[in-house]
Amino acid sequence: MRSKGRPGLGDDRWPLVTHFVGCKPCGEHGASYEAARCRRGMERALNFADDQILKLYGFQHESLNTTAVWRVRNDTGRPMDADDEEIGRLLHPSFRASSKPL
Repeated sequence: MRSKGRPGLGDDRWPLVTHFVGCKPCGEHGASYEAARCRRGMERALNFADDQILKLYGFQHESLNTTAVWRVRNDTGRPMDADDEEIGRLLHPSFRASSKPL
């Protein structure tokens, strides 16, 4: 899921968009998956989404299977000073940095 060069899988070029539409409620009658498997899948998807933000602060999940995070770099004292290209994938276009005065 974290590999480079695979557009649409949440890599550097595409922001993560996920939804659980169509999932039958975990553990209900006719459920697609058992409740534990369903929960693990949802947690992995949400941890992957978290990594997109945590990356700006120099952190990443140890594994998509856990909420534990670890520092991947130590140069993030001011994460909001990231350049527009890096942070732009996470912001709506109207919130992106502009060189034009307001």
